[in-house]
Amino acid sequence: MATVVEPEFLKQCVFNPLGHRTFVGPPEKFDIIAASQFHLLSLLGLREEHAMLDIGCGGLRGGRLFMTYLLPGHYYAIEPEQWLLDAGIEREIGRDMLALKRPTFSNDSQFTLTVFKRQFDYLLAQSIFSHAAPSQLRRCLSQAKLALAPEGVFAATYIPGAKSYDGDAWVYPGPVEYTFEDLHRVARSVDLACLALDWPHPNGQRWVAFYHPTRRPPHLEIPCAPRTTVIERPARNETHSEGKLHAIARVGRSAGIWLRRIAPLTQHWAK
Repeated sequence: MATVVEPEFLKQCVFNPLGHRTFVGPPEKFDIIAASQFHLLSLLGLREEHAMLDIGCGGLRGGRLFMTYLLPGHYYAIEPEQWLLDAGIEREIGRDMLALKRPTFSNDSQFTLTVFKRQFDYLLAQSIFSHAAPSQLRRCLSQAKLALAPEGVFAATYIPGAKSYDGDAWVYPGPVEYTFEDLHRVARSVDLACLALDWPHPNGQRWVAFYHPTRRPPHLEIPCAPRTTVIERPARNETHSEGKLHAIARVGRSAGIWLRRIAPLTQHWAK
């Protein structure tokens, strides 16, 4: 996307078997960031029949999940670094997946989201605004206005800061910051609404959703956990500890077991 990458960093990634993972962020978080963005879009309503555009798909970190999930011909992506996309295809999904799912790719570097000549139900820009210049941000949002279906949602991340980046160049791998107010202002200037999303990010970025003002604001459709009814059984032996446990106590014990099970996952997320 009009990218200028530090030459030494690029060289290290190109000649590294796992360089396609290093290029897009901490390689140890490659999987959890992919899962996070997939989960977010599914809660925003993404379903297999929808058409999606992955802006800056990189080495198919999230693309490998979206491509598998969506129906054939429904995954589109833009990635200017062809070597990065090729590495993702060879090392993350394989050529058979291309034949099966029929994704469509573009090497456009100017945020031309209309290059596919169609509209999308979902747009995604994971860690794109965290490197983009203001002119690139505006270009992306003005193109999103045209490429987004009337009921579509554009989910994007950014790094919050006290002051917005005011340079004129793409910065990579170092990040840039924006205020939410400036994102909102640019979105409004191209007739898009902007909403902050309450969704965590493993690297501390923030999520926002852009959408047409004519639709209702998107929301996270988080399913409620099913209710569990605990039925007391008569104690077979009053001296047996299980027979004396109250229903609430048993639920509390079960909750403790599950909390201990998921503790390692939350620790991994916090790294």
